[in-house]
Amino acid sequence: MASRLCVEKKRKVPELRFLEEGRERLKQSHHPWIVEGLRSIKVIEIEEWHDLIVYRPLGWVLAKAAIFCGIRPTAISIMSLMFGVVAGGLFYFRDSVLLLSWACVCLFISGLLDTVDGQVARLARQSTPLGRMIDGHVDAGVFIAVYVGASFALLEVWGPWLLVLAFASGYFQSLRHLHFDFHKQEFAFLYTGQVAYRIQCPEELSRTHKNWLERVFGFLEFQYLKKQQRFIARSVATRRRFEQLSKAPQSSPAFRAYYKKNYFGYLKSWALWGGLNSHRYAIMLACLTGHFEFFIVLSLVSAFPAWWINKSLANQDKITLSHFAVSDSGLV
Repeated sequence: MASRLCVEKKRKVPELRFLEEGRERLKQSHHPWIVEGLRSIKVIEIEEWHDLIVYRPLGWVLAKAAIFCGIRPTAISIMSLMFGVVAGGLFYFRDSVLLLSWACVCLFISGLLDTVDGQVARLARQSTPLGRMIDGHVDAGVFIAVYVGASFALLEVWGPWLLVLAFASGYFQSLRHLHFDFHKQEFAFLYTGQVAYRIQCPEELSRTHKNWLERVFGFLEFQYLKKQQRFIARSVATRRRFEQLSKAPQSSPAFRAYYKKNYFGYLKSWALWGGLNSHRYAIMLACLTGHFEFFIVLSLVSAFPAWWINKSLANQDKITLSHFAVSDSGLV
């Protein structure tokens, strides 16, 4: 049994090794700014490269300013939504390079503020259930506005069929991001063991809401988790087995190391096909070149590699369960 719990000694993924070494070097610096900057990041392994290089450093500066000014995370989330809606309106003016450029700037700022709200919540310890629910649905509002503005700009050229394709494109993109969001949080939870990263099942959500706003976002969160549970290949039973292995003293170190090594590549694949940054920049490029329809087609075609990643992950889960002598019905 002990030998089966040992992780094979394979060479680490270069990107993973680079992130681990970089994090250790930063920790050893003991500089207060660097220590605080690391504290504002969830888990460095789940961060997209653009976040680490651009959004997180800029976000830390803005987060410090927001804390100094007393601006709460929820207010920043609302500002992120406002910039996204403005960007969507500006993308309608496809014949104006100036307005399209401003649309890209607004969309970039929207993404930056979407990073800042979480950093403020972690640094100032102002995280609340309502704030997390609002932050989780701001991105959906932003991209709905962008899709509407960019699609209606091409309505005269391509006709009403473009709206149908744009709707299908947005729906498939939401499914890809749903997978990325799940596996990002699941990776952080199983690797670190921190309950704050655990994704709740729909039936575990609290039904006690203090006001109408909590009821609205609580309903949206419940529907999102139901949709996530329906489309994710990992069953609830498998999630619970993985959680047991991550917590059990006899298997925890080996399981966390195994999970980190074998699932990191899948996480980065989801970041490429379902991450908000790749989605955001693809939209900017398509609109600036005047061919948002190319983005729609690319988004639809991307459903096939996403399907393959999901299928591969289901097979990897079976391998993991077998490796740790666990079946989907329980420990054996």
